[in-house]
Amino acid sequence: MQMRGLLAAGGEDSQESPSEVSSVETGRTLRYCRVCGYVVFREEPPYVCPICRAKREMFAEIDTGLGVRST
Repeated sequence: MQMRGLLAAGGEDSQESPSEVSSVETGRTLRYCRVCGYVVFREEPPYVCPICRAKREMFAEIDTGLGVRST
């Protein structure tokens, strides 16, 4: 259930996995709903959680600890 947001944002045909793309390059970050745990990979959290209908203020950023990838 929680992976649905990752697939919708990145798509199944994406060449790079989310772990290979830094949030600095895409402007997107992982966020989760503090009410139901729904996860999204977007620039901004949704206005309303599609699962539990919690407001956008209930979304928190997930720190992956990956940092910025050097080239």
